Amino acid sequence: MHICPLIVAAAFTSCSPVKSESTNKSAFDEYGIIKEQEIFWDDCLSQKEERYLVFFHSDTCGHCDEIMGDVLAFSHENITKMYFVDVNKNLDKIKTCSKEDLTIGVKDINDLAIIGTPSIIEVFEGMTIANVPGKESCLTFLNEQRLNYKM
Repeated sequence: MHICPLIVAAAFTSCSPVKSESTNKSAFDEYGIIKEQEIFWDDCLSQKEERYLVFFHSDTCGHCDEIMGDVLAFSHENITKMYFVDVNKNLDKIKTCSKEDLTIGVKDINDLAIIGTPSIIEVFEGMTIANVPGKESCLTFLNEQRLNYKM
């Protein structure tokens, strides 16, 4: 189930459009909250909160860059604790899969996988209860979280 880091890197960079020259690598650096709430792959299922979200991103992912403002806005709303994983810092560990539903109910980090970036997983009591891949799906998921919070 382990995938060569080069294949993983290709999956993460090929899932998103090439970034324009106006979008540069340092765009992610201006988001301090990412650094404050950054975790590594091995820690995705072991945070202290009972329920939280983990956003997987890459500074070379155009889709990640496009939704980062929305993701950060959600994070600031304090609806659910959110952590960030930079896939480029975790390439040797991250596994990919073709069907996100195969990772629902995972309690062991060795069984966790994502499709690519951007992705969000929801963790409850150390187990994945959602694995959401793709720009539009991530935005829809965050909006659903907002609506459920208001109910």
